[in-house]
Amino acid sequence: MRKKDKDLTAQFNKALTAIRASGKYEEIRKKYFPMDIYGN
Repeated sequence: MRKKDKDLTAQFNKALTAIRASGKYEEIRKKYFPMDIYGN
């Protein structure tokens, strides 16, 4: 994303927060990656 796309960045960050809160991130991470980039 371009730095000037503030609205898009905000929407993307909101989506990432929602995916992590729902547990879907963890489900996908465990399936494809052996480590957690968030350090959990």
